[in-house]
This record gives sequence, structure tokens and C-alpha cells, in this order.
Amino acid sequence: MVLGRDHSGVKNTWRHALEGLSHYREVGGSLSKLVVPLVPFFGGALTEDVTFVKMDCEGAELSILQSSIQDWYGVKRLIFEYSFTKERRISVFRNIVKKLREEHGFVVMYHGLGAWDALEEWVYHTDALIYCARE
Repeated sequence: MVLGRDHSGVKNTWRHALEGLSHYREVGGSLSKLVVPLVPFFGGALTEDVTFVKMDCEGAELSILQSSIQDWYGVKRLIFEYSFTKERRISVFRNIVKKLREEHGFVVMYHGLGAWDALEEWVYHTDALIYCARE
């Protein structure tokens, strides 16, 4: 995991990303890095007992959501931050939404449903929160 830089004497305790997905760059020195243990999401952390998942993985959620080995087991509620700042093409987002709806039975909701999702590319400066539910 790569940590963002400290700012104005304040120690960074909030900015971080997996090294391969980080936009942080070295400037006049090396970036701070931490080694963290990884557990596979599908077939690891996610089991039949898990009913609620919230993902904010600094861009890694895109790989998770696009995975072909998805089995959401007993998950009834899924909330994730979709990283449009990492992947701006709306077509990629629409494919993920379609997969969640058609293959996994989720109702998918988000602010701007039927508005910005008709665009070709994300034009905003922030990411979007996506809410999913199923019985």
C-alpha cells in the first residue's frame, strides 16, 4: 500500500492506495509504503455469512466488480464507490451495472440514474456511490 504525502506538517492518515493503482508519484524522495496482508475477496473474505458489503478500495473495486468469478453468496446489500477517476468510460460502468442486475439479481441505484449514465465519459471530478440490494 502506498501512502499519500504529509501536508503542511500534518501526518497523512487518510490518503492511500494499492501500489499498482496509486496516482501518488515520488517527488524528491521515496513514497511511504506499507506491506499489508491480502485475503482474496471471492472465495476468501466473502462467505455465506456475509450479508452486507461496503467497498471503497481506491480503484481496486473495478477489478472486483469486473471479475468473472463473482459469487456474491448471501450478500443482500452492496455499497461501493465507483472510481470514475480511474476509469472514465461510462460503458464500463454500464456493463458492471448490467452484470450486477442480470447475473446477480441486484437492484442498482445511484444519484443521477437515467441522467449522467447516458454520457460517453464521466465529466465530473468526484467518484460516485452505488447502492445495490436484493432479497
